[in-house]
Amino acid sequence: MKTLNLLLSVCFTILFFPSPTQASALMLTNDGEISGKVIDKNTNLPMAFANVVLMNGDAIITGTTTDEKGYFKIKPLAAGMYTIKCSYLGYTTQVRNKVVVTSNQVTVVDMGIELMASAIPPIDISDYRIPLIDKGQVSSGISLGVEEIKTAATRDVKDYVAMAPGVYQSDDGQSLNVRGSRSDATQYVIDGVKVWGGFSLPMSAIEQITVLTGGIPAQYGDATGGIVVITTKSGFTRR
Repeated sequence: MKTLNLLLSVCFTILFFPSPTQASALMLTNDGEISGKVIDKNTNLPMAFANVVLMNGDAIITGTTTDEKGYFKIKPLAAGMYTIKCSYLGYTTQVRNKVVVTSNQVTVVDMGIELMASAIPPIDISDYRIPLIDKGQVSSGISLGVEEIKTAATRDVKDYVAMAPGVYQSDDGQSLNVRGSRSDATQYVIDGVKVWGGFSLPMSAIEQITVLTGGIPAQYGDATGGIVVITTKSGFTRR
């Protein structure tokens, strides 16, 4: 009898209490990606094995090199704003500031460098502009970063979400309806963790709010309305 009870206890634990590996699998991926191509400005030929470094302020976060066709990919990345520096021996260095990384999306950044005309290598510095047609955008909705959050006239998460096309809100602070769905059909995800019910989060702690109203990735399978992905500030992105 004691042996039977012990076996039943072990089976119950395995079935109803997931292991650390299983528990971590329940976390949703909340990271973004930067990809692009590096070319020679003069010849338009791809630059193979060029150095691409990702920075936040003066801190180098990670880096990679382009492949034989000039393409590079950096992932996973927390949502936020970064600086990309591209360099190659004998070529100019290009720096692209304010590159915005969005949760579960690919930010495409193509860069061009050219042969140095002098012994002192010049550095081409420019700000990244979000393209009108984003090649890495597969879902419909909007993303609000730190700058938009600072300048907005509201301090409630739901009021920010209401700015997205296709989202209806009867009054400030009230529940949301995404494309005609019920208010309880909207799923909130904070740093990869699904949140049910109400939550309190200071706006100063938020790095980015992404509202998905269509073309929702398969990993968000529990919502029939919209998805609100909230990324909080980390040590690298805190401003």
